[in-house]
Amino acid sequence: MIRSDTDDARSRPDGSDRGRDGEGGAARRPATGTSPVEWAVAGLGGALLAAMIGYLVHDGLTGTGAPPDISVRTVSVTAVGEGHLVQVLVRNDGDSPAAAVDILAELKDGESLVEDATATLDYLPQQSARPAGFFFERNPADHALTVRATGYVDP
Repeated sequence: MIRSDTDDARSRPDGSDRGRDGEGGAARRPATGTSPVEWAVAGLGGALLAAMIGYLVHDGLTGTGAPPDISVRTVSVTAVGEGHLVQVLVRNDGDSPAAAVDILAELKDGESLVEDATATLDYLPQQSARPAGFFFERNPADHALTVRATGYVDP
């Protein structure tokens, strides 16, 4: 069957006279340029980026650089297996991080040491807290329990 250009034009619902290769007639072109919404989103992103950079510069210039301020607080004592677990929360309220934080827990009867346990936290960021635990054979409720940090290194 032989078809002509006029057959193609009649067969199209929009009545355009484009040939098979899409040429001819008025073709739609996408709008160019940046819309106002895109400008608004770009402006907001730029403002957020500038604010973050400003904060980091301000913090870097005015930070006190104070050393870590490490404290240890007992959270709970639980019977486990053949012993007892003392769970603690280690806080760093200082402006600098600490690494290899050593913690010592001691059970004392008067002045004599009954049992001790140690733990090490790999890293303790500034203004943060991390849980830790100690296992004892004796019941901490029967003795005086002391828990404290004994040392750290600068990361």
